[in-house]
Amino acid sequence: CLTKLVLYTCKETRATLLQVAHADRCYLFDVLALDDMASALEKLFCSDVLKLGFSCAGDLRLLGLDGLPIRYLVDLQTMWDSSRKVSLREVAEDVFKLPLCKDEQCSNWSCRPLRQSQMHYAALDAWCLLSIAESLARRRGVDLRCNCEELQRRQDRESCEHEEARRREVESKAARTEDFVAGLLERCRRSMAVRGLNVNALNSLSLQCSQESSGHFSAALLLQGTELQVSRQRTADGARISALQQQLTAERRLALAPAERERSEE
Repeated sequence: CLTKLVLYTCKETRATLLQVAHADRCYLFDVLALDDMASALEKLFCSDVLKLGFSCAGDLRLLGLDGLPIRYLVDLQTMWDSSRKVSLREVAEDVFKLPLCKDEQCSNWSCRPLRQSQMHYAALDAWCLLSIAESLARRRGVDLRCNCEELQRRQDRESCEHEEARRREVESKAARTEDFVAGLLERCRRSMAVRGLNVNALNSLSLQCSQESSGHFSAALLLQGTELQVSRQRTADGARISALQQQLTAERRLALAPAERERSEE
């Protein structure tokens, strides 16, 4: 079971304590005293261990975990009542038939050492989720682990389908862009050949575009942000083509200049 406390001030919101509880023990981790918890937290939250929390979204964001592929995390607030945001005190009173003491909730959690009453409150805040989860499972006749596994399998399938759709989209965009560039370069090459102009520079540019485009789109399939990379490649190709068109226009003017001078003299 996982939960944590945060420090609220007028200037900042930051995590100060992480509580982890299981059936017979509760651990309190001083976030302020630990230099780097990122790797340990990533292993825990991204593992297949069933984890319980209450209103987890904000906690994950404050711990810097909101961008990670979190697995097997059950938000009891949502499961208890999906139609509204119930408080932990409200749920605990329903389960235990006693109010949950919240006297230390707004105390200074950045002050060290913590008072005994603060540590008791922090441990209870995490431990009570175990009984709440058991009560929820009994009332609804469900197995939280099985439900969570089924939800995780569905999320994994949706994630795979999403990635496959993105891969196909990127491949399609890459193919359309390469076809467009190849077609335009071919038209330019034919136009220059008809006018007897030098096409070596154009052939070199075509080879360079082909090599860069091929390498770029292969890498794009393996990286995030592929849409931005495809857009940048298309912009770069457009700039090269624009420069080439300007060069063709200039060479055409030079080639037609003698004829225009003769007509003007006549």
